[in-house]
Amino acid sequence: MRRPWLRLVFVPISGFLIFLFAWNYTKLPEHQISRDHGIVMDPYINVPDIGSISLPLRTMRELDRKGLEARSIQSEFKRNPNHLVFARVPKTGSSTIAFLMEEIFRRTNVNIMSNPRFRWISTQKDQEFFVKGYFSRPNEKEAFLAHIRFIDFRAFNGTPPIWISQVRDPLERFISRYNYVRRRERPDYQTLLKKRGVLEAEKWRNMSLDYCVSQGLPECYLKPGQEYEPSPITYLCGYDPECSRHGSRWALEKAKANVLEHFSMVCVLEDIQQSLKIMERNVPQLLRDISKQTVPQKNKTPRPTQINETTTEILKSNLALEYDLYEFVKATFFSRN
Repeated sequence: MRRPWLRLVFVPISGFLIFLFAWNYTKLPEHQISRDHGIVMDPYINVPDIGSISLPLRTMRELDRKGLEARSIQSEFKRNPNHLVFARVPKTGSSTIAFLMEEIFRRTNVNIMSNPRFRWISTQKDQEFFVKGYFSRPNEKEAFLAHIRFIDFRAFNGTPPIWISQVRDPLERFISRYNYVRRRERPDYQTLLKKRGVLEAEKWRNMSLDYCVSQGLPECYLKPGQEYEPSPITYLCGYDPECSRHGSRWALEKAKANVLEHFSMVCVLEDIQQSLKIMERNVPQLLRDISKQTVPQKNKTPRPTQINETTTEILKSNLALEYDLYEFVKATFFSRN
């Protein structure tokens, strides 16, 4: 049985609701309407430019061809100035920077977040969970400090945070890690101890880097295409499988492009004081006065290693792309300071 009275009631109500939605949408401020998705966002401001010259982002091929020219960094997209991610590269002195940040954040009521498992993010779902699960409050000041690779928040409809990282002379970083994993409390030593006993574990622990390199052992001589997670190239490149391939020119160029487009600062351990000054200037809303703090030595490997010239030459050659990135970072952030 037809019920004409339903139509008489339903049509006017539907029309009124459509009108009300359209009126509210047009009343939103211009900066709160997403042109792509029509969703409401909070307004954001640009991260302050680090220089007076603004250059467009070059393609990765152009970056490689142009070399290590000094560049100003000013991305065309918006970032949330309340959110910061410190992508800690292993054995670059990142514990020291993290400590200084934490001291500042505790005084300024910035929520400090960390989760070791995110070092091993492997899927798009993991990345999306990080973007939406950890940075869901745009107006809250929050910082995530951990061994995490770069993630482009825009790929998950998120607003990018302020990205910061750190590098170190590649040879010194390699030597530091070689000694660090040999600490008796570290998983590498403990695993070997359980499988082969104390004699084999101690033999491995006391093996010199010179001997390791001369024998071409896998942990001391990286082959092209070999997966190598601890590299700063990997962390600044991201979670594409190619990012962790040793010797990948693509990964190097992607890391450089990310540095230019996304990172407000990449500190250099060998020039830590100047790094702190630049970082404070680039991110004053969260890191004001960080350069005035006393710099401690956190998590320092206690076993200095002396290596011969042959070992030095072999390792530097093997780490050539990492040196390329290291010099690129210094030229990008330090050339005008």
